[in-house]
Amino acid sequence: MAILPKLLYRFNAIPIEIPAAYFMDLEKTIQKFIWNKKTPRIAKAILGNRDMAGGITIPNLQLYYKATVIKTAWYWQRNRLEDQWNRLEDAETTPDTLSHLIFDKGAKHPHWRKDSLFNKWCWKNWASTCQRLKLDLYLSPCTKLKSKWIKDLNIKIETLNQLEQRLGRTLEDIGVGKDFMNKTSVACELAQTINKWDLFLLKGFCTARETTSSVKRQPTMWEKIFTCSSSDKGLLSRIYKEFKKI
Repeated sequence: MAILPKLLYRFNAIPIEIPAAYFMDLEKTIQKFIWNKKTPRIAKAILGNRDMAGGITIPNLQLYYKATVIKTAWYWQRNRLEDQWNRLEDAETTPDTLSHLIFDKGAKHPHWRKDSLFNKWCWKNWASTCQRLKLDLYLSPCTKLKSKWIKDLNIKIETLNQLEQRLGRTLEDIGVGKDFMNKTSVACELAQTINKWDLFLLKGFCTARETTSSVKRQPTMWEKIFTCSSSDKGLLSRIYKEFKKI
């Protein structure tokens, strides 16, 4: 639909809270256009299907709006200074602070300023979606090795760099519970060479019941979209498709 790119541009430019009534009015307008102001003869849900399924692929604008708002979390997770959402609002909210909200310890007690409209609205949508998917906001197989959880253990940055270079960047890569530093021969070898005190601290965290109960599982597609994708190309479409499954 020719109208979709224009709407997505506006959603992306000003991702503020939009009342549900606005989307209901848009849908009514689209239905009137499709049926030429006559009584609809096919259910709206069917029209949203692909051509081969009897529809004409009418997009769900409200889901596209939510996907546009929530995709900001992808940029937060990467902790990049160049991303616009890291510098759009108050200077006190640093990229590092935002990155600790995505499957990290910072999600437990986030504090927002009154004028933090965009970030607060993104967080509200992110949190509610994770709750609907029954995902832990604070710990995940995709939680970064350099997360606030690990940084608060005062493990040397050199040790974390070694682990990232040899094993990976997430808790899933180093293993939790009985799999801690035991998933591959490289992990077993590295366990013998890194700082012993750092290894002791890290093992205590990765084998704790709270950690294993949240991390010892396969990551969901939702988690992979926000933590594993190396590029934001097609990001909006991937989020939208996942929203349609919920």
